[in-house]
Amino acid sequence: LLMEGQDQLQLYAISTHLTKNGKVKTVLKGQDSFFLKGQD
Repeated sequence: LLMEGQDQLQLYAISTHLTKNGKVKTVLKGQDSFFLKGQD
């Protein structure tokens, strides 16, 4: 649960950072890839 919570916080922080920059970045987690798009 602690690791899952950390992952969610990291993913949230990354998505928020990308939203401010308005850029698209790929975040790799294990074998899964998450595509986060920045929004205006």
